[in-house]
Amino acid sequence: MQTVDSFATALDYNESKLYVKDESQWAEVLNYNFLKYNKEKILRDIKMLNQRNTSLVNDGYHVALSFSEKNIHLTNADLIAIADAYKKGMGFSDDHLFVLYKHNDGEDHQHIHVHLLLHRLSVDEHGKTMVVLDSNNFQRSEVEYRDLEERFNLETLRPSKEALDRAPTKDRLEMIQRIGVDFVRLLMKAKVKEAFGKSNDIQPLIHHCKVQSIYLY
Repeated sequence: MQTVDSFATALDYNESKLYVKDESQWAEVLNYNFLKYNKEKILRDIKMLNQRNTSLVNDGYHVALSFSEKNIHLTNADLIAIADAYKKGMGFSDDHLFVLYKHNDGEDHQHIHVHLLLHRLSVDEHGKTMVVLDSNNFQRSEVEYRDLEERFNLETLRPSKEALDRAPTKDRLEMIQRIGVDFVRLLMKAKVKEAFGKSNDIQPLIHHCKVQSIYLY
């Protein structure tokens, strides 16, 4: 699952998981490139960075990477390497600020999953700013998933199109509720994006949406 939204709200969601009393709902910080992991300092850094591009409304890219129960052997170092490969594949560089969390919640605790939170704006050593575009995230992520499965010898998971057709998990619903995004709207948006990727004209777009019970009338 990927969302392009506010970095601050996604940070709030993940931060809340660090201090829960129930260990089955617990999360930990695996990696980051801020000087220090401190919420207040991170938010200050983000505010300063956003001043470099005041037209950037959705400054955060938030993705959950879930692994099969057959990949339970993955170490934290493995998860860090996989997340780094994913962000590079999606066009992010080492200059983009990020935090990587490992979550222990969800309906099935046998599935390892991590949340990668990235800031879409970066400033290089020469002061040049760059924003990672948010177009075709759904399709590009699907390509990256298949590449990561091959590169890291991971168990192949169900394609995202099939996953979208399933009922939302407790973990997904909770995350969406916490960051204030309506699930139905998010699901529809993902399906429409997928339809756009398969279409080169309005009629094929209407057809691909219709087969997913989305009617563009």
